[in-house]
Order: sequence, then C-alpha cells, then structure tokens
Amino acid sequence: MQNFKYSQSTGLVNFEKFQWIYRIVLHATVLVKCCTEASFTVDPPSNLEIYDPGYLGILDISWHAPERRGDCTVLYELQYQNGAGNRWKSIRTKHLKHRAAFNLSNRVLIKIRTQLKGPCTNESQIWSDWREANFSVPMKGTPETEIQQFQCIYYNWEMLKCTWIPGKLDDPTSNYELQYWHKRLSHKMVCDSYIRSNGINTGCVFQSQQLEHYTDFFICVTGTAGSLPIRPSYHLFQLQDIVKPAAPEELYVSKTESNEMLIKWNISEGTVPLRCLKFEIQYKEENDIWKAEPEQRETMSVINKSNSSNIFCARVRGKVNSFCAADGFWSDWSPEICWKDTFQRSCRIRPKNWYLIWTDL
Repeated sequence: MQNFKYSQSTGLVNFEKFQWIYRIVLHATVLVKCCTEASFTVDPPSNLEIYDPGYLGILDISWHAPERRGDCTVLYELQYQNGAGNRWKSIRTKHLKHRAAFNLSNRVLIKIRTQLKGPCTNESQIWSDWREANFSVPMKGTPETEIQQFQCIYYNWEMLKCTWIPGKLDDPTSNYELQYWHKRLSHKMVCDSYIRSNGINTGCVFQSQQLEHYTDFFICVTGTAGSLPIRPSYHLFQLQDIVKPAAPEELYVSKTESNEMLIKWNISEGTVPLRCLKFEIQYKEENDIWKAEPEQRETMSVINKSNSSNIFCARVRGKVNSFCAADGFWSDWSPEICWKDTFQRSCRIRPKNWYLIWTDL
C-alpha cells in the first residue's frame, strides 16, 4: 500500500500513521470508560418495607437511599407482581416511597434496585443488585368458608350491585360482611344495604352517592365481628369497567324508497352519556335467523333488505365503549320491532281452509 507523506507542495499526509493514532485514542477512551465503570458500584436501597394502611388493597412501599457516590443522579426502579403468573409492573422514581393498589387475595412480590448516571459514571448507567420483599395478608378461616362467584355490576351508571354465593358456615351465628374503600373515603366502610337469603348476606347494593368513578374501588367480603373466622375475599376494580347500560328504547323500523331498512332508537334516561356508548344491531327476515351488523356508535342504521322478504325484524343493545372504559357488560336487548309489507298477492296468502275453485264460464 502506498504511503502518503505530507508536504507543502502536495498537501498529503501519512495515512498509515494517522490510522494508528486514531486506534490508540479510541482504545484509550474505551479503557478510561471501562475503568470508570469498574471503579463505581452502587448498593441497592436498604430497609425495603411494605406497610398496609388498612384500605383493603392499598400498600405503601418505602426504602432508604444507599450511600451517595459522587455527583450522579440517583434513580430507583421498582417492580411489583400481584399473584403468580401476573405481569410485572415497573416504575422509575427519584422518591423513597410509592403507593400502589393490589388484590390482597394474591401474594404481592416487590423488588427494587438503584441506578447511577452522571459525571461520576462518565454518563453510563450503573445498576445495583435487586432488593426483594413480599407481602401477604393473614388468611383466617378455612377455605370452605370463603364466598364464591363474586360479581359486581354497575347498572346504568347509577346503582352498584355486588352478589356472591356463600361458603360453608358451620356456626349459625356467623354471617358475611362487605367492607369497601375508595380514595374519597377517610376510612373503610361497611355495606348498609345487604341482599339476604335465609338470613345470610349474599350481596350488597350501593347508591351513586356512595361511589367514585375512574378510581380503584376496593372490596373485602369477610366475617362479621364476633363470628367464627371466615376466609376473606378481596376484589379490586374501577366502576366504569363494570357498567351495564339500560336497554335502548323507542326502536323504530321503516323502509326507504330504495328498498333499504331504516332503524332508529333512543337511549334510556340515565347517567351514561351517548358519547360513551356503542351499539350492536341484530335483524332477521322471513327465514327467522338473526344476523348481526358491525358495532357502531350512532343511534341510526340503514340495512339492505332482501327483495323477496316481506318481513324485517330488528333489536338493539348497548355497551360502554373503549373511549370511556376498559370493559363492561352488554345491556339487555331492546324489544323486538318488526316491519311487514302491507302489499301482498292474494294467491300467496289466504285464510286457512280456503281454496281456489276454477270453473268454466
């Protein structure tokens, strides 16, 4: 390979020499960075603690900072898992505490580590080892005493109804008690409107003034004070995710001049706004087989009718859409409304036991 030497006349430089200088500088930079990272280590947070303030699922997590090293920024990565098999949630924070919501029927696993980054680490990220902890509430009572098939439905954004099937209670004086809490309450509350079956509490009804939307709602069904221990059952949800709207009303069906079927309806009076609803339409013709249209947000739809059909029936139901909730329940179907063609050939429809008699004139 030809060597180029610099001269005032040619302006060339020794290229091989330049390559060696570049390699030496690059290796020195990497070596300095590696030595800097190797010389800096950071400890994980200490005194990791989990405290239950008595809100049926809120836990306060706190820790102490490790010894400060240099002029770097200190961050903490906190991860927690609520029950085996559930996904880990992760946050990064500069603070020394964090509050989170959990379903206390499951074991809570928590781990945290420290991150250093800044001039002291040459802007590299230095991580500590993990510090781990776990939390479980004491499970009193036998598994047979725990309730089964717990379900809550928020009817038309107005009334919350929670129901369950009782477990096995050997003590005739024992009964179930529903406790609840949300962020608007200063302490946990007890249900004041039970549903009962044979003297046993099997549900609870809440009115809208007792509730809070778009926040965690915590419930624990356990034993009443003074009864034998009953295995507690913890539940966590948000109200907007369990809404069941009222069925659509005033369904109207008519045929347009272009032989299409026009369907209109109204929503019932209540607190679920129209912008939060989606609708499913089903229709059937003379074959009596229900067909479904794609879900929509409007309160009107146009459907092509079969030319040979003289009857068209429709029904509609509603559900809170994804703009207002993560999930929910479909409403009941509206009453079925049918359209019938009033013009029919007399030879196609005739009363029972009538016959056509042909005679020669």
